[in-house]
Amino acid sequence: MITGPAVDCDIFALGHAVVDVEYEVSHGLLRDLGFTAGGRYLLDDGQFQILHAALQAPGAGATWIAQSGGGSAANSVVTAQRLGARCHFASKLAQDAAGWFYQQTLLNEGIMIPDAPLAEGISGHCLVLITPDAERTMLLHLGVTTQLDTGLLDLDALQRARSLYLESYLVTDPVARNTVNSALTTAHQAGVPVCISLSDAGIVTAWRDTLKHWFAPRVSTLIGNESEALAWGATDQLDKALDKLAPLAEQIVITRGAAGVIIVDRSGQTIIEAPKVSAVSSLGAGDTFAGALLHGLHYERWPLARSADFASRCAARKVEFNGPRLAREQLVWMYSQFTESGGPARQQG
Repeated sequence: MITGPAVDCDIFALGHAVVDVEYEVSHGLLRDLGFTAGGRYLLDDGQFQILHAALQAPGAGATWIAQSGGGSAANSVVTAQRLGARCHFASKLAQDAAGWFYQQTLLNEGIMIPDAPLAEGISGHCLVLITPDAERTMLLHLGVTTQLDTGLLDLDALQRARSLYLESYLVTDPVARNTVNSALTTAHQAGVPVCISLSDAGIVTAWRDTLKHWFAPRVSTLIGNESEALAWGATDQLDKALDKLAPLAEQIVITRGAAGVIIVDRSGQTIIEAPKVSAVSSLGAGDTFAGALLHGLHYERWPLARSADFASRCAARKVEFNGPRLAREQLVWMYSQFTESGGPARQQG
């Protein structure tokens, strides 16, 4: 059984709420719809409504597979919650079927959510079109989730939290940026550690100058992958990128897939080797890593190296399965294996 100190909230997170809807489609239908297999597309309201209706129409040639809650920060807090941490997730949902579904999935996980009515409009969706060769084409419509306003921010709960977690995807939305600024101010004043995920190399490249304000004053923890780190440093050399990241956070955690994890803190630089696994899908591995890391840091109160080692093992386990989230049973099993073995961090340097 996973145990830990009782607190109001271990992780208070803000992020986009996106419902993933998977359809099986033929290459012909995908071509007729005007999309290239494996591509990622952003849809406006009109495009989404037309396409969503077309996929559900009789004789369309699209087969509904599954619907699930998604979004980067949401995936991470679900991971942490399944491991035993108590989490709060602030996002904006519409008063539609997807919004009710998403809200219920969070409540079923035991995650705390804002006490606010669902909004008018369309909830965030990601239509995932899967062709017979298992290629996934992602069609994203953010809907009302871009309007994450301060009314959804429970400042009292944030002040009592052990950490604040932010995804950098929020930087693209003016309303959400204002809410992030309020959250950061409250967290810094209350002495709540702040953890920020760089989220995406494209986001970093396009919004670096705006994101810099999120790191002033410097935050507790920065999480990213190698491509995001290189994008921040505007370089192809990781050491130079780490030098550019160093002033932003007290501790930096950079994932490198099979090459392991690099952590940088006041004691220097440490490399944690990645477990060797047979990968099926990398979908959700980064989110799983972040959630397990936050669980280790802010629920278990483990040191950074131990938390990163555990997170690396959870992410490696995730790539052995399809879907964006690792099942609760798998996470609990990983936890028991890690703690029973003493969880030695595999380190070099």
